[in-house]
Amino acid sequence: MAAEDADLLQRMAGRGHRIVVRLQMEAHFEGEVESANVIGELRGRELPEEIVVVGGHLDSWDVGAGASDDGGGASSRGRPCV
Repeated sequence: MAAEDADLLQRMAGRGHRIVVRLQMEAHFEGEVESANVIGELRGRELPEEIVVVGGHLDSWDVGAGASDDGGGASSRGRPCV
């Protein structure tokens, strides 16, 4: 559902309208498929032995702007384990 449509339904529900949605989806599993990750390392000048780990993911579909699932990323900072 496009964000604009979801916003419209939210406004209608806020005005007291009863909302009924019927979804017809064609999602399916593809089985095992090839996938890839992007991993990089940038060593800092001031604290080259400290590690900052940043993770995140990007969801998208062919006619949309991407998913809004609060998975935009997280970070952590610490000393390397030896």
